[in-house]
Amino acid sequence: MGLMDSVKKLRDGLALLKDPKALLASDAGRAAKDEVDAYVEAKLQAARTLAGGLADETLQKARAEAAAFLDVIEKRIDLKLVEIEKLLEARLQREIYWKLVALRWTLAFVVLMALVSLLYLWMRQRLGAG
Repeated sequence: MGLMDSVKKLRDGLALLKDPKALLASDAGRAAKDEVDAYVEAKLQAARTLAGGLADETLQKARAEAAAFLDVIEKRIDLKLVEIEKLLEARLQREIYWKLVALRWTLAFVVLMALVSLLYLWMRQRLGAG
């Protein structure tokens, strides 16, 4: 009977190949489908793990590049701030210099006016108008 069973299984197998829906409904088809689904799920999980690692690596590279770019920008800003501070210091020094010049001239004119006033009072006393 072993030969007859083998022939029957072969005939049933050939019939299943002609009808794919019947193949999926059979026990062998369901077992194969489950095995393929498990294989696909395992490969999908491996791909997700790999993609997650690549995403993390890419994110770390992007962060490193952003930090380097920010460092360059920070250095440029620092240089500009130093330049602006130097310009402000020079402007302040010029302003202080011109204020001192104005004070010197003011003092000179006050002393001159005091001398003129003293001269006037002395002349007034000398001429006897007082």
